[in-house]
Formats: sequence, structure tokens, C-alpha cells
Amino acid sequence: MSHNNWMNFANKTDALLSSCYIIKAAEKFIPIHHSSQHARDLRPKTLKKVY
Repeated sequence: MSHNNWMNFANKTDALLSSCYIIKAAEKFIPIHHSSQHARDLRPKTLKKVY
């Protein structure tokens, strides 16, 4: 895919998504970044050291 074709595709996709109200609503309410609890390792400290 050439650069011009890619840019044409990207511009059309952006235009379609910017006009979609469901996507706009989802962007407002769905967090993009995970919370610190998401990546937290729940193993005890001694178990973490062993493995």
C-alpha cells in the first residue's frame, strides 16, 4: 500500500469515526489506560522472590 493510499484510507476512517456518536460516547466512558490495580501482582513478596 502506498503512502497516498494509506493517507486516503486514514482520512476516510477518521471522518467516519468522528461522525459516529457511539464511538464518541465510548471514548468518554471507557478508560484507555488500565488502573494501577490492573497490573498489580497479587503474589506475596516471598513468592515473587523465589519465582
